[in-house]
Amino acid sequence: MSSLAADVSSWATRLAKEVADVVTSAKNLKGLLSKANRLLDDVGEKFAGMAAMAGQSAAKRIDDIAQSAQHRLDHSETSLGPHGPPARTSRRPRHDHGPGPPRK
Repeated sequence: MSSLAADVSSWATRLAKEVADVVTSAKNLKGLLSKANRLLDDVGEKFAGMAAMAGQSAAKRIDDIAQSAQHRLDHSETSLGPHGPPARTSRRPRHDHGPGPPRK
């Protein structure tokens, strides 16, 4: 009977140590997970800031393109005169001398 009591006592001591180790590991894991959560939050904020900057940059480029197009339109109207571009004709150019020599 004393050997059974010694085995139970030894097993209980080992079990208590294992439980203490699991609790310590869980506390350490909680700390690591908290740090990882903060890091991921920081990364998310940085990416959100980068996306906002990219959006602002794209909006500025679009505005610049629109202003450039408007500038070209404004200047093309003044250079064409009050009647717009010259009329196009369907005549062939005068330098056309026929189909050319026959092919061999």
